[in-house]
Amino acid sequence: MKGFIIALFVGCVIAIAFGPVANAQMAKEGTYAGMVFFSGTFKTIAMEKERVQMSYEVTGISRGQDEKSLFYNATIHCLGSLHAIKGAYDNDCGFCAYTKPDGDQIFVTYEAKGKLGVSDGSVSANGTAKIVGGTGKLAGIQGSGELERHGLRATAPGVFNSFNITQGSYKIP
Repeated sequence: MKGFIIALFVGCVIAIAFGPVANAQMAKEGTYAGMVFFSGTFKTIAMEKERVQMSYEVTGISRGQDEKSLFYNATIHCLGSLHAIKGAYDNDCGFCAYTKPDGDQIFVTYEAKGKLGVSDGSVSANGTAKIVGGTGKLAGIQGSGELERHGLRATAPGVFNSFNITQGSYKIP
């Protein structure tokens, strides 16, 4: 009886420890939705009073719906730029590398339009994203999606904070 209880206990520990990993297999094709939280720094060149050219770098985290989600618990690093006239822009574009907990990466390009200076959590930009590749189990991944950016209050001078609500589809060969 004692041996049965020990075996049952060990079985439960293994199921709890490794069950979620075994069940968290991502589908080869599907949809995604989630949120990306990020902060960044920027450099600008002002052009008179109405124009500004901006380049920026952001880092953050992504949170998908569950552990099977494409971007679940991934970190993110992006570089981008835009040209604003009177605070509005229609040419924000850049490149992001998402790194999943296992080290595999997903590469994404994006384009957006919006307005500078939004810091109250309301929508500051809308855009599209294109998944252009990946590494490891995600090599050759392709897809597309939409993003809605929300500007937040800055945490320090020269830093901006935002989050994106995202959704789209993907296919892994």
